[in-house]
Amino acid sequence: MRQKKEASLFVASLPILFVIVALILGNTVFSIRMEAILLISVAFSATIAYGLGYSWNEIQDGMMDRIAASMPAILTMLCVGGLIAAMIFSGIVPMIIYYGMKLISPTFLAPTAFIIVALVSTVTGSSWASAGTVGVAMIGIASALGVSLPVVAGAVVGGAMFGDKNSPLSDTTNLTATIVGCSVYDHVRQMLWTTVPAAAIAIGVYFFAGTSMGTEFAAPESITVLSSQLNELYNFNILLLLPPLLIVFGAVKKWPTIPVLVIATLASMIMGSLIQGFNFADACTAIIKGFDVAMLGYKGEVIPEITQLLNRGGINSMGPTAILGFIAMAFAGVMNVTKFLDILLASILKSVKSERGLMFASSIVAMILGVSTGSVNVTLVVTGEMFRGEFIKRGLHPANLSRICEDIGTTFLAILPWSSNGIYMQSTLGVMAASYAPWAIVNYAVVLIGVAIAATGIGVRRLTDEEYKEYSMELGLESSEEVIA
Repeated sequence: MRQKKEASLFVASLPILFVIVALILGNTVFSIRMEAILLISVAFSATIAYGLGYSWNEIQDGMMDRIAASMPAILTMLCVGGLIAAMIFSGIVPMIIYYGMKLISPTFLAPTAFIIVALVSTVTGSSWASAGTVGVAMIGIASALGVSLPVVAGAVVGGAMFGDKNSPLSDTTNLTATIVGCSVYDHVRQMLWTTVPAAAIAIGVYFFAGTSMGTEFAAPESITVLSSQLNELYNFNILLLLPPLLIVFGAVKKWPTIPVLVIATLASMIMGSLIQGFNFADACTAIIKGFDVAMLGYKGEVIPEITQLLNRGGINSMGPTAILGFIAMAFAGVMNVTKFLDILLASILKSVKSERGLMFASSIVAMILGVSTGSVNVTLVVTGEMFRGEFIKRGLHPANLSRICEDIGTTFLAILPWSSNGIYMQSTLGVMAASYAPWAIVNYAVVLIGVAIAATGIGVRRLTDEEYKEYSMELGLESSEEVIA
């Protein structure tokens, strides 16, 4: 058996430093995919571990343990992919988008833009899709009416991220829940403590920001055609609300996530056949390969905006995110088996004695990672994996940590010009991040509200005795005596 050496603080920090440098170079110089960067980082970390005396079997077991622990969440993610396609096939998502666009108001364009984009983002689980379709239309309306583009763009970005973060259909929402080890419903419920107040503040500011219009208004052709074609493609019926209501009811009742998603998917597929008259075989194809407007049998020309908005979903669509999750868990497994994260955390927590300090520390780490790399995934993975055990040891529900990760790692990063979200929003909306950032109120308000939550303790969720016992067994804690007061 090989002699193991304990890693120094410098050696323990090398994998994290490697990831940061690799991301910066990979994104700015070599254009390397995120999965490849993380895979190389896993190899780098495993090499260090082997040099410290760990055998390959020990390293492999560490990776497999974390991957195995993430499997329920990965399965949930795959179910979500099928559900998205089924809800589009049945007409649920198109119906919500159709009636959402009826809310467009010339009097208060910015708050209207926020609400509609947030609604579309919630039902599609995609901030990029909502910003790239309805969001672009809102920018067109603002331009035609002479309304400030930075204000409306900020409202679009804020609404897109608000909907994405509160949607159980979002890939990053599911990934974050996977990393910290909580259910996606627990994660979404905890997110509401920051996203709802932030949205209320944003809407209030937009109402009084001087963007109200008193002129005659006609919806631009893009909105009119989009609404008209959705109405031609589908038969809208109030019964279509049953599957989403089932999901909400299941979340409130804390029913098992996967059975609820499967039942909602099957109900949506059946409704697509009965209410819309579509081929059930196409529904079965859609939940695997993703929905395609060609399945609707529409004989006319489908506008590109419809295709961009509806051609999505399917279990296959979650493949890249699932693969990213596997690689991230492999990286976390190496960091765990070598105690690298414990060494880094011990250094960080030397001066942290309270729950408040722990939440501040995790927020600072997430902010440093996010700002330095501009990467959503690295911020979520490293912060979540580093602090999840300490949150549980102190009796704090890991959903508190997942909220912090998402507040900073996804929502806030969208206003940074060099982040992936920031780059997309700038290029899609045609407004620079530096211009829309002050008006993307939700994106930084969630961080400030998170600081207030940490400082006051209001909204902090603690583990019940049963939950603590369950998480303790997962972490290998022998007794509740290991909880740090």
